[in-house]
Amino acid sequence: MMIWFVGIVLFHELGHFTAMKILHYEDLGILFIPLVGAVEHGSKDEVSQKEKAFVLLAGPLPGIIAGCFLYYFAVQHFDYFQIRIAYIFIFLNMLNLLPIFPLDGGQLLKTLFMDRKEIIASAFIFLSIAIVSWYSIRYEQWYLLIVPYFLITRAIQLLKIRRLRKQLEEQDIDYHKSWGQLSDEEYWRIRDVVGANNTPVSSFIMPGQYELHERENQITNYIKNVLKYQPARDLSITAIILIVIIWLAAIIVPLILMNRTWNLF
Repeated sequence: MMIWFVGIVLFHELGHFTAMKILHYEDLGILFIPLVGAVEHGSKDEVSQKEKAFVLLAGPLPGIIAGCFLYYFAVQHFDYFQIRIAYIFIFLNMLNLLPIFPLDGGQLLKTLFMDRKEIIASAFIFLSIAIVSWYSIRYEQWYLLIVPYFLITRAIQLLKIRRLRKQLEEQDIDYHKSWGQLSDEEYWRIRDVVGANNTPVSSFIMPGQYELHERENQITNYIKNVLKYQPARDLSITAIILIVIIWLAAIIVPLILMNRTWNLF
């Protein structure tokens, strides 16, 4: 069963990977994690709402659809093993659509409604921490506590980045742009501010010395997180409503489907 679990997770990540490939993301790759599955990664300087929503849905939706088809054929032949596989296929992908950050569902809602509201986004992260922590303790799923740990780490990083942005504003440095729009002068000025603060890359930076470090790629990746580029709002109200309907259907329909087979497990 573990092999099927890993395969289903890989199928999910391949959906994200394919979507990013279609949209010409760079540095694409899939990281295999032993006994867990895989995680895709890629980057793109400018990503619109439509593109990000497409990438986020490209993981769970194909998995849910595949699980529903597998369920249909399994029921026709009353194949208990295939029904269990279909159940896992549907459940894992449906779980990923829940509105909890950093699951795909949480990121999707943030993309649709909250990409301009940092306070709400932060509240959403803390709500996710509370929900996952409660669920982990209530049902003694202790391994899930690693999710709140990473969320708390993320919240701390966001707080540090906000402080950096405030300093950049005080020095009249524009950080509201993408990496591709950043000039050399702006890069070095932001780099000095990053180096003067307690950041994961500050030990690599000597403010005022404009020479590339051997770990410059780590510095540039951190600066990319400091930049606050607003993706193009290319989704109409109708499109947003349609995506929300698809998102809700992808959660509700599998619940109805699994309810019909609950007594089989």
